[in-house]
Amino acid sequence: MSADGVVLGMAGFLKGLLAEGKASVTAEAAPVMDAPARALLVQAEASARLELTGEAPEFQLAVGDWAALILYSACRFVVCRDEAPAEIVRVLKTPCPQARSPEVEWSADILLRHLPEVYRQARHLSPGDPLLLELASLGAAWPLSSVGIPGIRGFDSAPLMEHPVLGRLYLDRILRCSDLSRLNDSATREAARAALGAHPELAPEVARHLADSAPQTSVSTG
Repeated sequence: MSADGVVLGMAGFLKGLLAEGKASVTAEAAPVMDAPARALLVQAEASARLELTGEAPEFQLAVGDWAALILYSACRFVVCRDEAPAEIVRVLKTPCPQARSPEVEWSADILLRHLPEVYRQARHLSPGDPLLLELASLGAAWPLSSVGIPGIRGFDSAPLMEHPVLGRLYLDRILRCSDLSRLNDSATREAARAALGAHPELAPEVARHLADSAPQTSVSTG
């Protein structure tokens, strides 16, 4: 992640992020979503869709635009540390333009799935830093995208687990990251138990946690 003063535009930001995993930003506010940027976003969604088992919800471009603004701003705040706390809060709390639905969850995730890496880049800041607090708040609001961010609380994963495709994607990320904090609700815990089945070696840390948290039964011989 870098801020080199070069005017990249949103297309430049997305191209570097999606092709190389490198987010280049400037000290200026997030640029507008123009046609080249939207073309990259649509291409990214199509590629992500191909990796799923099952049919993804319909992509909502307006939500993708919003997620691009949020992610660009989060990256900018990581490297540009002179921004006022009130501005960080104002920008990162920009509301999503559509009400929550599977389509919105999926559309936002195309870019917000990079939030855990942004958080990792930012965590050298003090625990009470406004940026860390807002990134954690974003993570709680978008649990599908924030698997792997430590200490996320207050999220509701039930709508994800009720959707066959998003629930599978959410669970796959939990197993891959061994994010044990996501196993606190019974639906996710039982889905993880069923997914591992007789193959705990696929996610040994998760398997140990599930074994330790399994209800104990006793047999009376009296």
